[in-house]
Amino acid sequence: MAKVQFSNGFNTAEAIHNAKLYVARQNSVS
Repeated sequence: MAKVQFSNGFNTAEAIHNAKLYVARQNSVS
């Protein structure tokens, strides 16, 4: 889930959005 794949026709915009959410979650935990 945390692994972001840009291949296999993955939606890049969604991947970036998920990455931002992931980073925000990591920052809030620390």
